[in-house]
Amino acid sequence: MAMVIDPSSLTLSQIRNLKRRLVDVGMAHDLEISSLAKSFVYFEKLVLKRTAVKANRRLVGCICLLLATKVNEPKGFKFGPLLESLSKTLGVAVKDIREHEFNVFAQLEFNLYLPLHEFIPHFERIFMAMDFNSLQEYLGDSQFFLARDRDDERDHGGHGHGHGGHELDHYDDHDHDGHGHHAHLELQVQQQQQQQSGMAASSDGS
Repeated sequence: MAMVIDPSSLTLSQIRNLKRRLVDVGMAHDLEISSLAKSFVYFEKLVLKRTAVKANRRLVGCICLLLATKVNEPKGFKFGPLLESLSKTLGVAVKDIREHEFNVFAQLEFNLYLPLHEFIPHFERIFMAMDFNSLQEYLGDSQFFLARDRDDERDHGGHGHGHGGHELDHYDDHDHDGHGHHAHLELQVQQQQQQQSGMAASSDGS
């Protein structure tokens, strides 16, 4: 008898399509690349926990970007326009985003801090897809995030936390492709789905 794959599980194409939409929203509001990168990690963690599934992926994705923005963007950022853009682009009501925000935060164990190796691979991918000639062009003259990173580094025992400029100072070859010791969460999602497909194929052939 063939094994039935969980119909609620997400496909890689659905995950990547959601990420592209979130990037579009982020670019429209000039969000930090690191905010987008961190939202991707939050989302993938929830996929692996089976909290984010096919039916709620857009809602969870919106909330992940909202949470990342809250902890990563400078004070004074206006969340109203961002919520409206998320609602329009992802087809999710602003009311639903607000109502479920705490639940998603709880599923992330109330911890939005990410070590560098978890989100730098995402940062690199997003940065490479944008029209910047160099990291310095992206950073410009802004010193806010660089200063905040130094504070975060002290607070978290040497790990930076904010803008990509400081983050990439600590970037190494193991982080670059998202494999090895710093395994990329998207790779884990892919392996999980391949295992499911392999088990289904094996059952069909038996």
